[in-house]
Amino acid sequence: MRRALSIPAAIALVASTAAIAWAAEEPLAAAASSGFEETAMVPANATVFVHIEHAASLRAEAAQRPIGAFLLGAVQGHEMRSAWDRLAIDLALPPDRLFDRLFGRSITLATRPATDEDAPAEWVLMTVVQQEDADLLLRRLAPRVLGNGWFGLTRQGVDVNWHEPVLLIAPSRNQSLAREVNGILGGAPDLGTRLSSLPEVAQARSLALEAPSEAPRIEAVIRHAAPMGGISALAAAVVGDRVVVRHAGRFENAPFRHSPMGAVMDISVLGRFVDTAVVATVEPVDPTGTRRDPMMAAILPEANRTAEERANLGSRRVVIVGEGEGRRAPRPFDMAYPTLAVAVEVRDAEAATRQQDRLVAACVASLSRRFLPDGKLPAAMPNLDTVPATEPRSIELAALAREAIGDHPLAETVGLHWRVVSGDNTSWQVFASDRVLLDEVSGDLRFGHQAPPQPGVWEMAGIANGPRIAAHLRSWAPHAGLFVPKEESKAFQATLDSLAGLAAGFGEVTWRVARPEERTVRTELELELAPPESELVIPRLARPLGQP
Repeated sequence: MRRALSIPAAIALVASTAAIAWAAEEPLAAAASSGFEETAMVPANATVFVHIEHAASLRAEAAQRPIGAFLLGAVQGHEMRSAWDRLAIDLALPPDRLFDRLFGRSITLATRPATDEDAPAEWVLMTVVQQEDADLLLRRLAPRVLGNGWFGLTRQGVDVNWHEPVLLIAPSRNQSLAREVNGILGGAPDLGTRLSSLPEVAQARSLALEAPSEAPRIEAVIRHAAPMGGISALAAAVVGDRVVVRHAGRFENAPFRHSPMGAVMDISVLGRFVDTAVVATVEPVDPTGTRRDPMMAAILPEANRTAEERANLGSRRVVIVGEGEGRRAPRPFDMAYPTLAVAVEVRDAEAATRQQDRLVAACVASLSRRFLPDGKLPAAMPNLDTVPATEPRSIELAALAREAIGDHPLAETVGLHWRVVSGDNTSWQVFASDRVLLDEVSGDLRFGHQAPPQPGVWEMAGIANGPRIAAHLRSWAPHAGLFVPKEESKAFQATLDSLAGLAAGFGEVTWRVARPEERTVRTELELELAPPESELVIPRLARPLGQP
């Protein structure tokens, strides 16, 4: 059973790499009211439904790119890989050719829990094949005749049935899910409701992506486990060098800490950071000050803004993750390290400068009380009377960081740098852990690439750069001893290599998220596939975020 299930699992892994989330509140203009037709072949109580169209093209495309090498490496030596190879030997076909013939056209997987809690989940696989390929299975594998159209493949641990042009594959001693699907394909009456009848699936058809008819396409419907409950639908298509994913979810108990902001926000500001950021996100500013992260509130309890400061806030907050060069640190080390900047939009730049100085002083005092032992002096604030309002301010926090994380090279890189910058009729309070990043972000806000406005009721949007993430993670691998005990070094390095391989499979990644209601979310994600034999060229955003 597991051997046969490994085939759709390997395909679904391609889809899962595309499920990171970037979406609009309303369906995009290119959405078509179609798709998800194969949900009519599945009972309504299925918990997972995945359909892949043109899987052979998807496999061939992935095989030529870094993401294909990553996925292949993920299954090398695994039971699924060896089982597939055995089946290829039994059928006297190369594994890739076998995949294309049996699963390369249209493949659908459905699963649901077994009625017996101790039994494995039920699953059934439907694949569109030509008559000659169905005959090949029966001729080469010498199946047992089980009756009612079923044949048993003992060595492979599955049973098959043929409803031209659909080949049905299910675990040996096929479960009730397989029998129900077999009845649907056979035209049996009174089979109860089907997945296509659910209102969520009807709404999911608006997620369908307009793409060339031969483009690989993936659709999925997944029920959320309790206590979250509800259902999600996902549609993805590979168009040229891009994977576009749309997702809509409804929850019985929403997994969100706060209610939707419901604020209009222009996300085009992200385009300014494509030459600087490893990752950057933008979200609405909370003018009430009540949505603080619990961990940050515990570390910096006194760092709250006053009512006057909140009244001066604009509509957006941008978070930028950059990277520092360890060889330039006070105690040099041959490794990249993450840097962080936060830019908060403000209305009055002059007032924002005074307010920012007060906020930083409160933060430093709070950190000192939190981490410094009794008798140690807190970090000394600079004499701001001698620093022009338009100039950056800085305070080094290495001593405080050493108290928090020990004598680690990264402790020497910790600082706090801040300033207010203005440009394009708006102003920003910028805070950064690194002076170089402060200067880069300040320059981006003043002079960076300006995309056309993209206003909307967004909950969050972001960009990421796959090659930068991969290079950053790989620089850590030789220095595992700085992060984990020696006996855990190999596992740590393997994890980094895996994550870096996944990141290297993509160039630019963009996403956006909206929450139209308390218990719903809509997301859309776009991933640029890294080219064959990628040289990790850092791409520049060639179009506004979210535009084709």
